[in-house]
Amino acid sequence: MTEGLGAGEVTVIGAAFVGAVLGVINLFLALDQRRLKIQLGTGHAIPTPNMPAAYQSVNCYLSVTNKSAFPIFVSGIGLVRAHWYDFFWRKKTNQIMNPLIGDGVLLPIELKPRESVSIFLQLYETKRDYHAIFAETACGHKTRVTSPGFRKIVKKNLA
Repeated sequence: MTEGLGAGEVTVIGAAFVGAVLGVINLFLALDQRRLKIQLGTGHAIPTPNMPAAYQSVNCYLSVTNKSAFPIFVSGIGLVRAHWYDFFWRKKTNQIMNPLIGDGVLLPIELKPRESVSIFLQLYETKRDYHAIFAETACGHKTRVTSPGFRKIVKKNLA
């Protein structure tokens, strides 16, 4: 004859199951902390009279934010041209060679966790239709982002 499980055995099995689930959750959280996370943003820049002369012609800014739990080095920031063969995007990027950074710092720049940097630029009237921005780290990781706001800025400057 077999008997059912007692209250103590059910408690032990329940605690073991909860411990296993929490262990799996902690594993994924630990793996997520080691992952490189970069947030890219863009917007209109309006120069003010007290800004240096180099910043008087800017009309756009690109921002890079380190969302990782460790410091990173950003070695390149630029624009991506639109084409039908999107999987070859490395061949159609334009890296900004001497960016105007708010603090007057040159690339590569170290970003500590939750730190951000803004790059100011002038989108000239050009025939190139840019559709995304990208950032590259010193370790070779590339992040590309596009947004309706960036496309609106580009269309305004192309018109």
